[in-house]
Amino acid sequence: MSASEPKTGQNAKLPVIAQLSTGAVLCVFMNGKANIVLLTQNAEFYHKSTNDMDVGPSGMMEGSDPVASAKREIKEETGLEPEVDTGFCEGISYEFDAAARSGPHKGSMAHIKKTRRYYLARISEDDLKRIRLSEEHISWQVLPIDEALKLSELKEDQKKLLLKLKAYLGAP
Repeated sequence: MSASEPKTGQNAKLPVIAQLSTGAVLCVFMNGKANIVLLTQNAEFYHKSTNDMDVGPSGMMEGSDPVASAKREIKEETGLEPEVDTGFCEGISYEFDAAARSGPHKGSMAHIKKTRRYYLARISEDDLKRIRLSEEHISWQVLPIDEALKLSELKEDQKKLLLKLKAYLGAP
């Protein structure tokens, strides 16, 4: 989709910008169970009113290949450098209106159609001691996938992603 195509809906005058970002769900096996690292976003950093929960670090691809981008985002946001399992690759798509951060519409309001592509990054219990959050997040927690699925803070598309991860891992 071109950035100049008009948006349909509440504000048809906004340019539409398609964005792709990549990242990874951080998974650690403890006591035979698959656990994930959940990150809490820093609302100030994202100019939002709430500290939303995130299923893993992600960011704009900026011309790099998706796996290299995912590895970069993991390192930038957590300080970790795990291997990325490309056998798991699932996306979450959503739309919102915001000021464009780059391109010909930089600084102007635009309708953003964003897709986040998540891979799996397996980490060890020792890696948990090395997590160093960037300014993008204020905290993190480790939960078994089944417990994470019960959190009201996670959006439905994030829960669907975790269900697909659980199936991929063959977790009970």
